[in-house]
Amino acid sequence: IRRRIAKNLRSGPDNSTGDCIGKTYGETLKQFTKAAFIGILRPGMSEKDLRSRGFGLCPRMDIVIEPDDLLIFIGPRVNPVHHYKNSGIFEEYAGEALKMHSMHPKIEAKRMENGPVNSKKKRNLLVCGWRSVWEQYPHRLRSRLNEIVRQRLPGSIVIFVNALTCEDFEILMEKIELKPIGDNQYCVDSVSSSTEALWWKGIIVKHVQGDAAKLETLRPVIVDHTVDAAIVLGTQANQNLAGRHRDTRVMNIILMLRKLWNEKDEGVPMHIVGENTEDMTARLALAPPRHGQNRIHNGERFIEYEPDFVNQMAVIARALVQTLAFPLIDSARSELFDDDPDSAQLVTVHASEY
Repeated sequence: IRRRIAKNLRSGPDNSTGDCIGKTYGETLKQFTKAAFIGILRPGMSEKDLRSRGFGLCPRMDIVIEPDDLLIFIGPRVNPVHHYKNSGIFEEYAGEALKMHSMHPKIEAKRMENGPVNSKKKRNLLVCGWRSVWEQYPHRLRSRLNEIVRQRLPGSIVIFVNALTCEDFEILMEKIELKPIGDNQYCVDSVSSSTEALWWKGIIVKHVQGDAAKLETLRPVIVDHTVDAAIVLGTQANQNLAGRHRDTRVMNIILMLRKLWNEKDEGVPMHIVGENTEDMTARLALAPPRHGQNRIHNGERFIEYEPDFVNQMAVIARALVQTLAFPLIDSARSELFDDDPDSAQLVTVHASEY
């Protein structure tokens, strides 16, 4: 992530500095071929005012650029590659999109029905491990769950396997406004008509008490449910392990998931998302095997993935370096880690919908 002061940015027909001043943000970003502009900040404005007025990441396109504005972009060079005629290509793309939009009214109807997330799928998620911070700040767990369920269809299940007692888990569910429905399962009150309640329609959270690193705990979960994705955490509810030991635990659980997936032979790919503190862990881990890029199960096509790893130390290090390199745009970067409704959000939408 990089940034340039508007008065130092080259653009326009003469490739001159400051040409973007007085033009809108949306008009300016169309001129760059090897840079993706993602935000704009106005120095001296409070963070609250920046967000309420549409600055930061994913800003309003009609913001008129001023000389000292900071334009945020992703690109390989400090000075982004500019091509004035590229604006015409953007207009052609926009025109083609409008034609497709008019030819397929169901796209707009679906967008209005589901809001910003259309790509909802019926998927079951397994979460192995626990974050102690969720007990101290329950709203953080609710936020993480909201991010998941807003992309799930009714009938989807989120299964937690951890050492937290059933009583403690129920208390935590009550704090995040999930009611028990029996058999250690929870859901949102169906009477509510809020936006979040609509996301949660037909979604169930289930808790299994036990050590996710033990085969006798995981086997019934895999046998009784079709698990489409698994998040494997190295942290636990009752122990604090060093980084290397957490990585060992993550690899151990992934190997057991691989074994159980092979035994069940259901044919549905299991996408593994793990957390590592050492770079080598991602290379050593063996997820459930792949048998080709795509598979069809019960008439539905599934995409098979390599295991994903969230390199915790690398994320922290990169965020720190970015902040030290460009301290003035830290408020925009922090939006990626903020649950504020006015902050930017990352949403996955299938290209087939467009």
